[in-house]
Amino acid sequence: MNNNRRKIIFFYYGGYYVRRGNEPRWKSTEQVHQSLRMETSIEEVTYSALVNKICRKAKVDETTTELKLSYVPELVDPKRPIYISDDDDVMCYLEMNEDQFQVLHVEVINEGNQGQEQPCGREDRGSVACASNEELISSSRETDENMTLDERESSQRDEVVENRQARDDNIIHYEERSEERAVVDNSDVCEGAEATPVVKREWEDGMNVTIRQEFENKQEVKDLVDKTAHKNCFEFIIVKSDTTLFVVKCSEVDKGCKWSLRAAKDGNSNSFSVRTYNKIHTCLRSETSTMRNKRRGTQHLVASVLREDFPCLIDTPTPKNLIPLVQLRASVKVSYSTANRGKKLAAYDLRGTPDDSYKMVYSYMHMLEKMNQGTVSYVELDEDKRFKYLFFALGACIEGFKAMRKVIIVDATGIKTVYGGVLIIATAQDQDHHHYPIAFGVVDEIKASSRQ
Repeated sequence: MNNNRRKIIFFYYGGYYVRRGNEPRWKSTEQVHQSLRMETSIEEVTYSALVNKICRKAKVDETTTELKLSYVPELVDPKRPIYISDDDDVMCYLEMNEDQFQVLHVEVINEGNQGQEQPCGREDRGSVACASNEELISSSRETDENMTLDERESSQRDEVVENRQARDDNIIHYEERSEERAVVDNSDVCEGAEATPVVKREWEDGMNVTIRQEFENKQEVKDLVDKTAHKNCFEFIIVKSDTTLFVVKCSEVDKGCKWSLRAAKDGNSNSFSVRTYNKIHTCLRSETSTMRNKRRGTQHLVASVLREDFPCLIDTPTPKNLIPLVQLRASVKVSYSTANRGKKLAAYDLRGTPDDSYKMVYSYMHMLEKMNQGTVSYVELDEDKRFKYLFFALGACIEGFKAMRKVIIVDATGIKTVYGGVLIIATAQDQDHHHYPIAFGVVDEIKASSRQ
């Protein structure tokens, strides 16, 4: 069969529409897309065949499961979901999908029993049936042994239950029920039956820090938490952040998630150390990552990536090349300006900021005079005790000037830093008319007072 007859469809199984402003947004209860391939032409694909394919892919019983298919066209305003209910709707969707990539949304309206009928009421993943604990455990073990990797991923899929005919402008609101947070319906429990305990699946944050682990400052702690949250797909809230304490918790703390980190300042230094840390999440990863696409990286996040990938290097990739690198390492997008600021921040961490450089002028001049005998230096400050002028001539240059031709050339160039200024250079000529440096000066601008 020719490849041009094959149609690839990506879909989300399970979810519902919510309002974001005036537009509907699909909130999926799965973490990954699923896909299927139709081996026929567009005209031959029917609605029943598409539903059958989706049910087989999702491993649910088509006879007891009611699905509702829809998609939101990207180029149509206002944004509204278009529901697929017959063969004509399917053909329109497939034709539009050839020009525009449209993910299919599969809403589970009613997912019925797939096992044998129980004599005393319905059974689903959110209720307790009449089977004994031994039967449940035996069935669970057999299922686990035969479960493939894809089935294990799909077994974590949230179960969606329709609210009581809650509709608003064709946007259907649903109530989530999941395996990880099962809700027991006592009305369906047979008299004398033992309730199966509810199990919450736990997962680690992937931060890999230890108690008493030290960081250079509070910003390093925040960068690590921020980068880990981006990469491992969870949200956090800052409970307290000041000069001595930094406390964060999971954004689902009100739903019982105990993940948290507390770091405090060590004595009179600027370093922070981890005092308490719970690395386990008990919330749903899909719920805590709903804002992931809207979060933007910061310059501190870019700098932390550079410190890991290019330690102790000033020459790092250009901002244009940093954008995909940060997205790969931290799973977040950054703009060109943010990447550029992060590149400068990483360089400042290695060689200091311009403010730090001006503070070190006296120390630098002292070491020049100590290591180069005969060196002359002079630093002048203004009325506010801020840097104004700098002059220095190395001892070796002064000694060699005696053999130079009696020609002195003075030139100046602008300094491209935060504070600007002008660099003045005085040179002489040797017997072969080569330039020979004599002295250097830094002034605010070229004028008579600065030349003197």
